[in-house]
Amino acid sequence: MRYFIRAFIMKQALKIILPVILALTASLQIEAMPPEKRQHLTDSLNAILPRLDNANDSLDVLYDLVDVADYQTRSDATLRAYEVSLRTDNIAARGDLLRRISNYNLSNDSMQALALEEAGRLPEGNIRFETELFIKTQRITGRARYTTGAERQRNLINLITNYKNMLHEERGLSAEKRFYARLEKLYALCIYMSLSTRSHLLMDYVDSLGREIEKLPKDMLSIRNLYYTNTAIAYTNNEVYDKAIAADKLLLAVMDQLETSNRSKGREFSDYDLSRYNSYRRILSNYPALTDREVEYYYDKIKEIARAHPDAESDFNNSRRPTIYYLMAKKRYAEALPILKTAIEDKRHEAFRRRFTAFIVEAAKATGDQQALLDASIEYNKLLEDFISLRADENLSELQVVYHVSSLLDENEDLRTNSRDSEIARQKRFSAILMCCGALLVVLLVVAIVFYMRSKKLAVNLGMSNVSLKNERDNLRRTQAELIKARDRARQADRHKTDFINNMSHEVSVPLNTIVEYSQLIVENVDVNKRAYLERFAQAIDVSADLLRTLINDVLDISSLDNTQLSVVKQPVGINLLCETAMTTRRLYAKEGVDMVFDNAGSQETVIITDRRRVEQVLINLLSNASKFTDSGIIHLGYKFHHPEHLVTFYVSDTGIGIPEEKREVIFERFVKLNRFSQGNGLGLAICRMIAKLLDGRIWVDGTYPGPGTRVCFEIPID
Repeated sequence: MRYFIRAFIMKQALKIILPVILALTASLQIEAMPPEKRQHLTDSLNAILPRLDNANDSLDVLYDLVDVADYQTRSDATLRAYEVSLRTDNIAARGDLLRRISNYNLSNDSMQALALEEAGRLPEGNIRFETELFIKTQRITGRARYTTGAERQRNLINLITNYKNMLHEERGLSAEKRFYARLEKLYALCIYMSLSTRSHLLMDYVDSLGREIEKLPKDMLSIRNLYYTNTAIAYTNNEVYDKAIAADKLLLAVMDQLETSNRSKGREFSDYDLSRYNSYRRILSNYPALTDREVEYYYDKIKEIARAHPDAESDFNNSRRPTIYYLMAKKRYAEALPILKTAIEDKRHEAFRRRFTAFIVEAAKATGDQQALLDASIEYNKLLEDFISLRADENLSELQVVYHVSSLLDENEDLRTNSRDSEIARQKRFSAILMCCGALLVVLLVVAIVFYMRSKKLAVNLGMSNVSLKNERDNLRRTQAELIKARDRARQADRHKTDFINNMSHEVSVPLNTIVEYSQLIVENVDVNKRAYLERFAQAIDVSADLLRTLINDVLDISSLDNTQLSVVKQPVGINLLCETAMTTRRLYAKEGVDMVFDNAGSQETVIITDRRRVEQVLINLLSNASKFTDSGIIHLGYKFHHPEHLVTFYVSDTGIGIPEEKREVIFERFVKLNRFSQGNGLGLAICRMIAKLLDGRIWVDGTYPGPGTRVCFEIPID
């Protein structure tokens, strides 16, 4: 028992210590860690996993492994966490991990298809809708990026056509599924248009998508995160500064919500600072719509993240884009010009070349650098010509798309017109059939009236039956409520009983032990001549105290068994040692003229696997009962093996008063005493039977024993 208590304490300590270790390591910035520290933390988390005994705890650690993983290993870590999540009932975690798998495998269409298939196995509800919509939009994004211009234009035409006609196509769907289908098509349309054109038509569709996104439940943060990111990029590319800033601010708010949610779940390594860095940098690039105070604020935020994160620091120092935007916003042209001249030669800034050239023109004009102004103006005019040509091509492509869509819509309208004409003709034929059926309906109506009268009578009878059933139901409910109250009172009384027994056992055992010890002390300190006389009284005190302790222990044991608090500790033990220990314990209490004999004495020792303490307790109780009702003769203790069944049967036989046949089962009930003047509280044999069941065994009075006296058998498995 002590071993198991220590094991339980160690297990609880481990559950307390591990979160503390994780909390201490979580104080480090994950992205700021050098690779060797990141690897050390990964190894530490992997070392914790084998010590966890359930899937939910393992999932928490695996989430931390996902958060600390670098870009190359994050997908594998997420797949590993998802496999464990399948063994839990955490549907939110499964949905989140599937969305992460989709996000980390944007260009892998096969992985996207598998993730979508897994999402279809989630229970119906918001988590499933959010996960399926997220994966579908990511899959569309991946496909759109890797298709040719002509194929992309064909897909765009089909998407616009489907979007215009979707109300007719989705009549069979529920309102909720129709909404998500419309959202998916509108999102796909915006993705394809953002890769094909930068016109006002794209902005209109983006705004329409935004209005639909606002109808989503507030907890669908992953879809909002995806939308605000793409919207901020689209508005920035189209130089719609105020809307771009608004989208990024909403995106930052979503990041705060996601981070707060993750931290509340114990995910201390979840970090969105690099994503915030990108949003702050994009907001700063739209500085024409910012105040001076806002420019300072966002530039300070960028520097704060750059100081803490190596990746952000590298971008800040090497690309210099945040500094360029800041200096241009503050009109510090003399400082901005040399940085711009260096940055424009960097191939990484090819996408920003036209804007950076415009910055050089503005800065050179303000500082009077004529040569830089001339060179930049020539370059800017060339880039502007290319840009205007590109926009013209985009507008032409857009017009072609609109033309094809209009043609398709006209064709669809013609088809609908023909369909309506066919529907009218069909309705006329149907009306003729209805008229032919009118006479038949009159006959059926008469029949229906007859049946109605009969059913009305039945309804009256059913109404009366319903009233009766309702009364029965109410009575049952009242009875159920009373039974629940009675059950609760009984449980409370049982708890009070247990507390009382525990308290009384402590309160009685302490003074009882004191009485025994002082009686022995008195005997030891009297004259030798008087010691023999007083020893009889001391022994009587000791026997009475032992009897009282037995009564208390019986009450405690029966209480523990009732509350399933009694544990079984199985370990190897010699069967002869078990029996001899029980005999030694009870031999001192046998009456004069009664011998106790161990029938298997001298036999070879055999080791069995069982709970030594519980088996000894049963044997001692049986020997005690035999001693109590045997005034003379012999008490036998022995055992027999049944090897094919892997069982051993202990037996205790005596030459006492015996047990009537009709009482052989009754004696195993609680508080049953065949002789109400005998010692004890009637719990010993009840405890023996409960322990036997606890050990997967049984106990009974042997009806074949010829007598005189009684033989009780106790059978348990030997391994």
